[in-house]
Amino acid sequence: MITEGQKARGQEGKRVETSLVKGRGTASAVEGFSSDKQSPLPFPPLTRGVKATAFTLAEVLITLGIIGIVAAMTLPALVTKYQQHVTVTRLKAFNSTMSQAFQRAKLDYGDFSNWDLYSSCIYGNCAHIDGSITLSSLKKYVLPYIKYTDVYPTSTYILVSLQNGSGFATYNSNDSMVYFFCVKFSDCKQNPSTYNSRSRFLFQFKPDKGFGPYDYGWKGTRDEFFKMNEGHHACNKNQGTGLCAKLIEYDGWIIKKDYPW
Repeated sequence: MITEGQKARGQEGKRVETSLVKGRGTASAVEGFSSDKQSPLPFPPLTRGVKATAFTLAEVLITLGIIGIVAAMTLPALVTKYQQHVTVTRLKAFNSTMSQAFQRAKLDYGDFSNWDLYSSCIYGNCAHIDGSITLSSLKKYVLPYIKYTDVYPTSTYILVSLQNGSGFATYNSNDSMVYFFCVKFSDCKQNPSTYNSRSRFLFQFKPDKGFGPYDYGWKGTRDEFFKMNEGHHACNKNQGTGLCAKLIEYDGWIIKKDYPW
């Protein structure tokens, strides 16, 4: 027979179980755990049972080797492409700047044929040049119409540095003004009267044509650029590079694959 005390104890046990199921907060009193300990997580950690992996030293070295090979193959082409872009950009800018300068000077001084363009070649021999004559023409017809950073007169050539880092050396020939354009002005300072197909180019001003890339002896076809003409000029590393600026202009101010870079 169940006594009243036993009934009371049974009811109390049910209340404790209900409390454990609903809140789990009284587990310490029943199960013997201290109240400051947290209950176990209902699920295991996500990393439990997952196998850790890593690259081996050999795999890393192989990957780095492949990256190095790809870089060695592509980097020179990228550098060349950038150099060609800078060259063409500055060539085109120089041609435009000088052409506009001469046209503005024409408005002030009349037709080119009436300009006082005295030759700086002593007794007609351009192996001997009087730089003071060139400087006089430059100050009158060119410098007032362009933006430049400095002028370096010498006894022969006159050197002018431009704002974009390029520049030119010039002298008055017997029938024109010759310009040695340098993609980097420092090249002009080292040797003002040389030219090539990559960094130094020939331009000219002639009263009957105006300003533009040097074209002496050129008759108008593209094939002519690659072999020496009757004026002893071409755009060919073995036969001369005096016409290379003209070739780039002819091709629409781009450097094509057959250009002798």
